[in-house]
Amino acid sequence: MVGNTPQQRHEYFLDWIDSAAGRRELDDRYHLLSADIAAQALRTEAFLSRFARRLTADRAQLAPLFAHSDAPGHLLDFDCGLGDRHDHGGSVIDLRFEHGRALYKPRSLAMDGAYAAFLAHLAEHDIEPVQAAATTLDRGDHGYAAWIEHRPLADEQAAQRYYQRYGGLTAIAYALACTDLHLENLIACGEYPIVIDLETVLQPWMTRAAASQPATRSIGPYAPSVVFSGLLPGGRNEAGAQDLSGLAWAEYRFDTRRAVDAGSDQLRLAPTESVAPPGRNLPHCTDGRRIAPHLHSEAIVDGFDRTYCGLLRLKPKLNFDDGLLAPFASLRTRALLRSTHIYARLLDALSHPQHLQSQQQRDAVLARLEVGQREWPFLARTRAAERDALLRGDVPRFTIAVGGTDVEDGDGRRIDAVFARSGRDEARRRLRILSERDRQRQTYALAQSLESLRPWSAIEPERDCAQTRAASGSDDDAHRGLALDTAIALGDELLRLSFNGRGERAWFQPEYRNRPEPSLAPMGLTLYEGLPGVMLMFAELGAQSGLPRFTRAAETTLAACRRQLREDPRALASVGPWSGCSGWMHALLVLARRWQRADLLDEAAAVVPWIAERIAADRDLDLISGAAGALLVLLELQRLRPDAQTLAVIDACTAHLIEHAQHGDDGAWWICPASPERGLSGFAHGNAGIGAALAGHAALSGDEAALQLARDALRYERNAYRQRGQRWYDLFEPAAESDDKPDSARDVHSWCHGAPGVGFARLLLPESLRDAAWHEDVRECIASTRESGLSGGHCLCHGQWGNLDLLIQHAALRGDRDALAECRAIGASLIEQIHPHWHCGGRSPRERPLGLMVGLAGIAYGCLRLADPANAACVLMLSTGPQLIATQ
Repeated sequence: MVGNTPQQRHEYFLDWIDSAAGRRELDDRYHLLSADIAAQALRTEAFLSRFARRLTADRAQLAPLFAHSDAPGHLLDFDCGLGDRHDHGGSVIDLRFEHGRALYKPRSLAMDGAYAAFLAHLAEHDIEPVQAAATTLDRGDHGYAAWIEHRPLADEQAAQRYYQRYGGLTAIAYALACTDLHLENLIACGEYPIVIDLETVLQPWMTRAAASQPATRSIGPYAPSVVFSGLLPGGRNEAGAQDLSGLAWAEYRFDTRRAVDAGSDQLRLAPTESVAPPGRNLPHCTDGRRIAPHLHSEAIVDGFDRTYCGLLRLKPKLNFDDGLLAPFASLRTRALLRSTHIYARLLDALSHPQHLQSQQQRDAVLARLEVGQREWPFLARTRAAERDALLRGDVPRFTIAVGGTDVEDGDGRRIDAVFARSGRDEARRRLRILSERDRQRQTYALAQSLESLRPWSAIEPERDCAQTRAASGSDDDAHRGLALDTAIALGDELLRLSFNGRGERAWFQPEYRNRPEPSLAPMGLTLYEGLPGVMLMFAELGAQSGLPRFTRAAETTLAACRRQLREDPRALASVGPWSGCSGWMHALLVLARRWQRADLLDEAAAVVPWIAERIAADRDLDLISGAAGALLVLLELQRLRPDAQTLAVIDACTAHLIEHAQHGDDGAWWICPASPERGLSGFAHGNAGIGAALAGHAALSGDEAALQLARDALRYERNAYRQRGQRWYDLFEPAAESDDKPDSARDVHSWCHGAPGVGFARLLLPESLRDAAWHEDVRECIASTRESGLSGGHCLCHGQWGNLDLLIQHAALRGDRDALAECRAIGASLIEQIHPHWHCGGRSPRERPLGLMVGLAGIAYGCLRLADPANAACVLMLSTGPQLIATQ
């Protein structure tokens, strides 16, 4: 480029590409560019010409869209390109008339009209709170909508009413099987949340299996959720994923690229951090201050309950034949096959210069459409239509008849049997299950979903709880009965919150999934917070109570686990017991012992090859996710059913731990993701758990190297304990020499980090390591936990039930009836003080997860351990209990 300054060279470049020679070189280098520009120009011209003809013909009918005038007046201006482009370049147009604004939409608005009429019918039947909808004009293949203002609220009471309506809208969206009601499709207009894009009402039900093969795969229990509408924050599994729901605050930070040094030859796209602008989805005051939804979560729940109960009362009239839903029966809705964000990323890639040089480069981009075909086979049949739309510059758009399962693309081509169930049938199923029990399930999901919106600054501090002391009285049988009754009550609560069908059971619950805030998600397969832990609780509850409903619940949960593992064998990717495949093995071993079923031992043994193929990739190493935990479970399998293959994998786990050990003057330790800079010493992530696993292997095999490494691990742990000022909690820094405050005042007691976990680890050690130091460790862990570990939260992982279980296990192993009676008295006191207002293991007392280690199932299991520790397996130390099944 010619010029003395960057600006001159940039001007020269602009002149050059505007010349014939420059255009020829661009054409030679980017062979697809000219054709793209010409095609886009022709599509834009055709779209605008069609719009102009339609507006001219429809103008006289637009008056109802303008509340304060009987005519729109002159068209002053318009903006194209609002929202995504569909169907050969069509997009929403913002029309600014003399007397107001309106929106032109290049699609039918019949669904919007039917929705508005449905809301009006609900108001006529006294369904509260009353809702509002945008005024629309449907013209068949296009339509117009009134402009919705983002109007402020008058006062705090208006905010309360707005959020009550939002809760009611959530109930309506649930009943009508709506999806995609995200922050851009909702406007807070004064006291009314108004949906402005109703393309996805009555969504059909999608399954992983092809709809044309319904008999080949089970889809498990039917589990609709209020979260599916998009009005509430739901599962965000991808790293960095943000809440885009109708309640999203926006203003999140994200990485993007922006043009810098414009007007010079240094012009480039540079990485930068941007902040998403606030949307119009949240209510605001006249001073511009937005009203955060977490401040009115009770109002949202109240509005949901009122509308749900109203719909339940109106249930006989909610049908598609001659009832209130009849206007929807003949309509078409948009079928969402993939996230629009996926299409947007592909369109960005297709327009990048590096993909404008050849069709082969573009084909490489479009090959990404193959992603997901294994899980969702129907995508192989829709890919050609997606490809054609993307090459036109459109976001692919498919529509479906409310009563059908076939979809049509933007050119009218039909793809058969894409969905398993039509939108009409999906709504019918939801309406059939409308009931008091379903209201409880959905209210639970709603409340837990809202908790993810609560900022850390608004989290209620945990109440200071006095140390739980033994209940007055010495009636041990009464205390055992109270523990069992409490477990039954918690088990029944879990049953009420479950979805069951086709011989399986499922739950939704708040989960963290390595994020700072929880989000509502279907319960997964980890032992820590998933289905296997709930299954163990139900199995034990059925055995102790003799109530068949709990044993059946365990069996249906087992069936759900098996199906999910069949469909995705790599769902449990790590080797560890609390987050990986050895946890599934442990659950099967516990069931095998409790139910006296040798076939479950065989099923557990079938997991051994899974562990074998994952050991080399393990970098967690610890008890919770790594090889140490897998080693403990494998040792238990070998005790119950000795086998050469199991023994070989036990040796492989041990060799893996030996290989990754770090050595120093103060002993041996391991570096893992939980602590990448220094070795931890506790049970879940550190030396206590790893050393116990190595010692167990040494006791089984006589492996001196493993035994010596276990001794070195103990030495490191005890040194760290002294350096921290007699503290077991291993996340603290070493205590300063001048620190003269009582040690116990700063120690923290938990299974994962602290004295209770160390105590469990010591109880796992074989006789060869039970020296004087061992007895002192156990004494200190028990005394410290008894004195300071019975206050605060109530979960198994880092709460009172997990800490109490150490005292239970210690007493049970010694056969100390008096100590067990004291444990039951402590448990009875805790139940009498707290039940049913348990504080589970989340960041907020309002969170109520359901799983084993941080949820209600774990609290129920703690009660069962209290009632019958001899038969209820000690899952916290991965024990299955007495060997009741004969070995083979």
